[in-house]
Amino acid sequence: MKRNVLIAVALVLLVAVNVAPLYLLVKQAFTPERESVQWPLSFVPKTLTLVHLKQIVSSANLLNGFVLSIVAALGSTLLSLVLGVVGGWAMARARALSSVVLSVVVMARLFPTISVGIPVAVLFISFGLYNHPWAVGLILAHATVSLPFVLLISYSTFIAIPQTLEESALVDGCSLLGAFIRISVPLARPGIAAAAILAFILSWDEFTYALLLQITNRNLPPLIYYYSSYGNIGTASALSFLMLVPAVVITFVIQKHIKAGYVTGAVKA
Repeated sequence: MKRNVLIAVALVLLVAVNVAPLYLLVKQAFTPERESVQWPLSFVPKTLTLVHLKQIVSSANLLNGFVLSIVAALGSTLLSLVLGVVGGWAMARARALSSVVLSVVVMARLFPTISVGIPVAVLFISFGLYNHPWAVGLILAHATVSLPFVLLISYSTFIAIPQTLEESALVDGCSLLGAFIRISVPLARPGIAAAAILAFILSWDEFTYALLLQITNRNLPPLIYYYSSYGNIGTASALSFLMLVPAVVITFVIQKHIKAGYVTGAVKA
């Protein structure tokens, strides 16, 4: 009995530690700033207001930042999935090269983003991608962040799918590309869905490249930083609250595809 009570208390504390910052963020987004900075801190809002959200809607700069974040996250996710899924499948089917590729991928992630951000910025200036109004350079940069993870997840997923299924499709007259699209990709859907969620979140939350590569055409993370540093706690909290919405929606929409049964069924076959 005592053990169960301790476990329950530990779980409650764990939930509280994770939920409390989220609750305070929502509270600050919908209450006047004076309540956010008062001491002692009040967890119960005294006055509710939509002034911070109205400021975002009325500011073209903030709305553009929100749209730019969506474009960058979706663009980099799509690019990472196309390259990572194909690359992961190729690594799973040519295992002699997989160890070399995996070593290179892991080594590439050892370098901090800030250490390669300036060379990337110089390169993008040469190609006209720096501070691009549609964040083309940022999409490419974010893809380099998420691609290694997508590649590793895809490799782990495809290696669990028996190659004999593709070979059977080839015997039945299907091309290699057709076998990949019709057989392997549907069976790998759970892993691809997980990789898509991770790639989106990595781009959505990424700060360093966004700060270095988009000087005037800012997306949300740098804007939140600037509003916070200048003491606009309410507006920064409202922006952070808006950042939660697409991430939750994308996760909710994609997570239904994450079912281990697909790959399990392929292995049993």
